Amino acid sequence: MSLSSQTLAQYEALTRGAGLVELAEWSVVELTGKDRVQLVHAFTTSDVKKLPEGRCGEAFVTSPQGKTLGHVLVLPMAERLLLVTTPEQAAKLIAHLDRYIIGEDVNLRDATPLTTLWLAAGAQVGESLAQAMAGALPADPLSHATLLLGDVPVLVARVDWLAVPTFLLVAPRESAGAVNEKLLAAGMTLCDARAFNVVRLEAGWPLYGQDITDDNLPQEIGRDAQAISFTKGCYLGQETIARIDAVGHVNRHLVGVRFAGNEIPPAGTPLLAADKEVGRVTSAVWSPRLSVPLALALIKRSQAKPGQELTSSAGAATVAALPL
Repeated sequence: MSLSSQTLAQYEALTRGAGLVELAEWSVVELTGKDRVQLVHAFTTSDVKKLPEGRCGEAFVTSPQGKTLGHVLVLPMAERLLLVTTPEQAAKLIAHLDRYIIGEDVNLRDATPLTTLWLAAGAQVGESLAQAMAGALPADPLSHATLLLGDVPVLVARVDWLAVPTFLLVAPRESAGAVNEKLLAAGMTLCDARAFNVVRLEAGWPLYGQDITDDNLPQEIGRDAQAISFTKGCYLGQETIARIDAVGHVNRHLVGVRFAGNEIPPAGTPLLAADKEVGRVTSAVWSPRLSVPLALALIKRSQAKPGQELTSSAGAATVAALPL
């Protein structure tokens, strides 16, 4: 099995060229009010108070038991703060945070219907964005700025989600058509979710609701350095996460798995070691770089080291280090 010519061309754009993916219906929660930073700091794993305007950060939203209720990008700005995550998460996050607002000056709004997001990625994406936009692109990882694309203000955040230069673009929904038109005119290639999934799995980037659920502990996902502060002090769920850090491990890890055959295993496919189930596939694609199927899978810690051999209904499999 291999990718269609269209998906392969889009994969090439997202890795070696300048690809553009509309993140359809991705969730955007907007917080305003003087206590907005304190609220997000108190209910996520990241040290949000140390994120100055112009910087952004990754965080887990955690339950009192330390489970992951969300996996978000935190974007602080002068008058507001945005939480960006996968589709159909805004209402859940708003309800969770609103439960803990007593006298704080914080307003929560689902900005998803008002917003369109894109991911722009590839070795040449910086040149294309610079050609299209007025102003300097964010140069540092996890930094952001609002630039003009014609007369449309676009929030541009440099993120570390993929193994190539990657930018998140945020614009008013009523301007989505104009943004698309100008970016494509600057040489970018419009890519679909299939091509994006290939690139993100080769980079080991997980999606909430697919690779991450509210059954996961944050440390199972392998984003500790990017999304968890172990020094920030008290926050909801902190006791569990600190205890895991003190013990030194969780019992499962989200890892890459490459398959020897041609069959792409569906999500939920059991993975076996010595005929015993040790994990399950969460997402899988055909990898052009490996010329075999590649998956993300949640696997028991004892079997999660790169090189570990497994079996499945899709054939032999091997735990692989990501990004490729």
